[in-house]
Amino acid sequence: MECYCSGACCMIVICIMQLLTISARQAFDFLGFQWAAIVVNFCQIGAVILGLAGAYRQKRRLIAVYATWSLIWLGWNSYIVFLYLGIGDLKLEEHMISLNLGLNDNYSWFKLHPFGCAANPNLPSGEFCIYRFQYIEIYQSSVQLLLGVIGFSFACYTVGIMKEDERNFDLQMGYHGSIGSHKVGEDVNDNGRSVQPLVGSTLHTSSTV
Repeated sequence: MECYCSGACCMIVICIMQLLTISARQAFDFLGFQWAAIVVNFCQIGAVILGLAGAYRQKRRLIAVYATWSLIWLGWNSYIVFLYLGIGDLKLEEHMISLNLGLNDNYSWFKLHPFGCAANPNLPSGEFCIYRFQYIEIYQSSVQLLLGVIGFSFACYTVGIMKEDERNFDLQMGYHGSIGSHKVGEDVNDNGRSVQPLVGSTLHTSSTV
C-alpha cells in the first residue's frame, strides 16, 4: 500500500486507536445499560472499520463515509461533555433518557461502582474528585473528541490527495492515449499530424533508375 504523504498511514493509526478506546468505552456502557450510547458506539465502530478499510485499500468513498460520520460523532461527544458538566439548560437528571432511552435510572457504571476518592463516603459532595463518574465520562468523551478531530482531518487530507493523484493519472492517460490512437505504420510529426509513407513514389523512382 502506498501512503499518500503519510496521510493514509496516519489515518490507519488513528482508526486503530479509535477502535481500541471505543471498545473499552462500549464495555462500560454495556455494564451501565446506557442503550442510546451503545447504539451510537456501534455506529462509530462500523464507521471506523470503513475508514480503516478505505485508507488501507485507497477507497475515497469509504473514507468519505468515515469523515461524514465523524462530524456526527464529534457532535455526540460534545453533547456528552456538556451534559455531564451541566452547561446551559442540560441537566443530567432531566436528559438521562438520551443515554439509556428511559429504560433504567443509571447514569453511568462508574456511579454504581465508584473507586478512588469517589468511593470515600466521608468526602464532601462539593469537593473536587477526579474519580467522580461525571469526570470519568467526560475524560472518555474528550479522548474521542481528540481522536475524532485528528481522524477527520487526516480523512479530508487523504481524500484530497487521492483526487489530485487521480486527476494527474487521467491527464497522463489521455495524453498517451491520443498518441497511441494513430494507426500502426503512421508517423507523427512535431505538430501531431500523421505522416503517410510515400510507398508509390519510392517504387516509381526505383523503377526509372
